[in-house]
Amino acid sequence: MTIKAWLYPLAILPILALAACGDDPDDAVSVQRQPDGSSTVQIQVPNGQQAIDDLRNGAADMTAEAKVQAVAAARATAENAARLIGQSEAEIKAAGDDAERTTREALGLQ
Repeated sequence: MTIKAWLYPLAILPILALAACGDDPDDAVSVQRQPDGSSTVQIQVPNGQQAIDDLRNGAADMTAEAKVQAVAAARATAENAARLIGQSEAEIKAAGDDAERTTREALGLQ
């Protein structure tokens, strides 16, 4: 399964939004190892736009520190997901950059 770098923020922001609300799914991200050595990453993603909107709406109730932590978590999660699926270092960095940018925008941190 190939995931384009620009999809990482869409996959991660809903998870962060749900985690901030306390309604995160039990198995939001799972990795299945195949006998041939390959891996399959499954990400449970609710409506992406709704989750981003919820994150924007919830940003008013977040402290500045919580926002910074959410941005760092989004970047780390995107980079780790990219590593799990065997992306190159450039793709890993791009995934982190995209996740950070999207999260900053959603939280109003420019």
